[in-house]
Amino acid sequence: MSLNNIPAGGFVALSYDILLTLDDEIAYVWKQKHSFPKILYLANKYIVTIVLFLCVICASFTTSPSSFINN
Repeated sequence: MSLNNIPAGGFVALSYDILLTLDDEIAYVWKQKHSFPKILYLANKYIVTIVLFLCVICASFTTSPSSFINN
């Protein structure tokens, strides 16, 4: 197993969680007035998703250290 696949697994799991809970999130979070906990919740949830996506993109362009050992 390549370590480059770990961010992809995290991104897939988090994306699946977002899709499963989106209805409840719209009903209970998005329709509420703006508050610090709401902003903190949304920022934490979606910034982590964006960072994991960027890690997946970066990991796809890097080579595995084992490729240098095998050569």
